[in-house]
Amino acid sequence: MELHSEGNQEPGRREKALGLLQSGQLAAAEAIYREILELDPENADALHYLGVAAYQQGELPQAERLISRAVALVPSNAAAFSNLGAVHLAQKRFREAVSDFSAALRLDSTAAAPIGNLAVALAELGELQEALTLIDTAHSRGIETAQLQYNRGNVLLKLERL
Repeated sequence: MELHSEGNQEPGRREKALGLLQSGQLAAAEAIYREILELDPENADALHYLGVAAYQQGELPQAERLISRAVALVPSNAAAFSNLGAVHLAQKRFREAVSDFSAALRLDSTAAAPIGNLAVALAELGELQEALTLIDTAHSRGIETAQLQYNRGNVLLKLERL
């Protein structure tokens, strides 16, 4: 899942918490985000990343609730939409995931993670040609990752285009 930082928390704490989250020290990161939320219950960054921690621990309903609140507070946060889409993808709620990843791409059309995840959701819905076109368009625009190529291979396999 893509991690992206934006917001107005005190920079040192924000960086520390994000570093802890990225290094897998979820309990320590959660503690900082919960402290932030005690002082500012509407802090979208803290809600978002606390949701990411919940996602990483397999607590999908809690992740969905937290990240959804963050998106409602800051509907211009592409990373939050992308991470909400990842939660919906994990819940096999593919239509919602398509909507989330599409919103993320409207906000940041160059982000590889939501492109690849949108392709996965489309493929799960049987929209294989749309998934392939999405990946190929990203490639033609210079957006290239191993994950996108992996997703492309899976779509081609489902299309029986070996």
